[in-house]
Amino acid sequence: MVGEHTAIAAQAGLSGSTILGACVRIGGQVGFAGHTTVGDYGIVTAQSGVDKDIPEKCIVSALRPARTGRNSASRPPCGSCHPS
Repeated sequence: MVGEHTAIAAQAGLSGSTILGACVRIGGQVGFAGHTTVGDYGIVTAQSGVDKDIPEKCIVSALRPARTGRNSASRPPCGSCHPS
């Protein structure tokens, strides 16, 4: 399931059970394994391997496996999305 205003770059591998919230950004060559969820306004940078849920408004870095980074609560809303 993919939320509104979500952008997925080329060569991202999503399993059938991956759930992406609204305004999520997925970089290129990202792989999702298992039952994973990315919360609203989450960002996954390029070449990350994701095997755990990512909370909303968090950025994960390009590590294998990806690790939750800083909270992106202060970043401006993307496109026509507005955080509640």
